[in-house]
Amino acid sequence: EIPNDYEEIFREWSLFDPPDEWERDRNSLIEDVQGNKKPFIDYPEMVERVRDY
Repeated sequence: EIPNDYEEIFREWSLFDPPDEWERDRNSLIEDVQGNKKPFIDYPEMVERVRDY
């Protein structure tokens, strides 16, 4: 769990700076190596669905 004020910063940052094409491409390359992706890159709207980090 992260402190509430950090969580608020994360939420604001996610809205202010959504993933761009470079980040989405990088996320796909990482998946090729690791076999998984960061879901918040592919689905940035998920930040609003998580109640507590």
